[in-house]
Amino acid sequence: MSTSRKRWVLLIPVVIGVALFAMMKKNRLEPVQEPPGEQAKAVRVVTVPSLTVLPRATGHGSVRPSRTWEAVAQVRGKIVERHPGLEKGAIVESGTLVLRIDPADYELAIAQADADIQAAQAQLRELEANATNIRASLGIEQEALALNRKELQRKRDLLGKGGVSRSDLDNQERSLLAQQQSVQAQRNALNLLPSQRALLEAQLARHQAALAVARRNLEHTAIRLPFTGRISEVRVEQAQYVREGEALFGVDDLQRAEIEAQIPIDQMAPLFHASRPIDILNRPDAAAAFGQQITARVRLRENGLSAEWEGRFARLSDSLDPKTRTAGV
Repeated sequence: MSTSRKRWVLLIPVVIGVALFAMMKKNRLEPVQEPPGEQAKAVRVVTVPSLTVLPRATGHGSVRPSRTWEAVAQVRGKIVERHPGLEKGAIVESGTLVLRIDPADYELAIAQADADIQAAQAQLRELEANATNIRASLGIEQEALALNRKELQRKRDLLGKGGVSRSDLDNQERSLLAQQQSVQAQRNALNLLPSQRALLEAQLARHQAALAVARRNLEHTAIRLPFTGRISEVRVEQAQYVREGEALFGVDDLQRAEIEAQIPIDQMAPLFHASRPIDILNRPDAAAAFGQQITARVRLRENGLSAEWEGRFARLSDSLDPKTRTAGV
């Protein structure tokens, strides 16, 4: 093939392409603007399991007995009996007689009060007998007064007839006055009986009160433990004289212990949940209701010693610690 023919073979496709390009450019359409759509992205789906989450709070505090008792002398006297187990650190059972103060003075006081009561009761009986005698005497004197009045009237009637003298009539009048005075004396004595009885009854009540005080003091000479506990301190010895109000010994209850744990405020909030605000600091019933929802566990870690106890929520402290921002539980 000649060289010119080869050139035409190569140019024909080029000419056709240029013509097609010119035609397409002439008849082309403007691009349509469309709003951008959401682009799909590939994601990985993980199913989240449903779990029960219990809020926890941790605090620290010191252990102390929930109940302590300090024996104080309510009467004075010498210690005549002391239990051998009354020593610091010893455990003593409830109801044990640990100390006895000399009861002699109080036994004498009881005897004296008994004697005073018997004397007052005897005086009351004597007063009742006197009242009976006075009433009987008053009746006799009133009868004698009636007779004197009749006799005076008879002599007055005879005076006009000359049957009696004027001196006899005067004597009868004096006798009537004397009898009236005797009747009045009996009445006065009878009127004084209620006040005398009230005085004796008041004295009797005072002696009975003195007897009650003496018996109460006698009971206070024996000092017994109100509960089983550990002796924390002893301040008295055998034969020592003690006075009223003097501290004798102390004892701690072993049945229950308390720990005031200091818990941060941010840990306290999840522990309490309610549908409406409740003032748990000023409403004990609300605090108790919340306490039933809280469980506690006490842990002791000290020099290799490890121990755990089940606890319970008892109450909240009265205030927040402004320095550590913790609440006492």
